[in-house]
Amino acid sequence: MLDLGFKFADSYFCLAYPDEFDQPVQMLVRNFQQSHQSRDEKVIEILREGPNDSYRIISASTETDPIKGSVKVIEELSSFIQNEIIASLESGLLISSSALSIADKVILFPSLKSPGIDLAATLLVSRQCKYLTHHLAYVADDVNTWNYLGLPAAVDSVDW
Repeated sequence: MLDLGFKFADSYFCLAYPDEFDQPVQMLVRNFQQSHQSRDEKVIEILREGPNDSYRIISASTETDPIKGSVKVIEELSSFIQNEIIASLESGLLISSSALSIADKVILFPSLKSPGIDLAATLLVSRQCKYLTHHLAYVADDVNTWNYLGLPAAVDSVDW
């Protein structure tokens, strides 16, 4: 079993997973701020159920039904992590947004997903803007620093 610590805003997480998930998990969380263990971290685990190819993703607050196959586990893990992060936020502004940066400025495209926003973001990235997220942007009430949920758009077995 391997584990990986990461941080989002003021919340610390530990993701524990079987060895065979190392490459896709590393790809999935590559845009998070890595962290060392913390006493108040929230644990997310991928557990193998028996000798077959069935798994469960669990945390202190919830767990998935059995998931058959490692590809399906990785597909579910992205949403599971996102939901755990959202549940950990205490107060502040959380918006569905694409976000890009250029120089010292950030451009937010707040809204639900739309082809127009995705095309504009893609065009700006091709013109030297840095991609931050297409999921969620968050700022706490007492801090003026934005955090971006940088999960990949999709995780497919072709990618790993």
